[in-house]
Amino acid sequence: MLQKMLLGFSFHSTPEELEEILQKHLEMEFVQLQINYADWENPAIQSKACYEMARKYGKPVVIMEPVRSLPTTYKN
Repeated sequence: MLQKMLLGFSFHSTPEELEEILQKHLEMEFVQLQINYADWENPAIQSKACYEMARKYGKPVVIMEPVRSLPTTYKN
């Protein structure tokens, strides 16, 4: 039985750069993004904006680091 290989990439930058890549590389079939509750609105990581950009281009998203812990110096 033959299995289809999917072509995608892991991404660690801005939504604007993601859009540029997706516009130039229509052959990409998925994007792997760092997405978790701690980073969803984080301006340095921009998980939400990158997710929305991938979906704008109809790309499925593979999630990395879904359960990232807070730094050990965190105090509640």
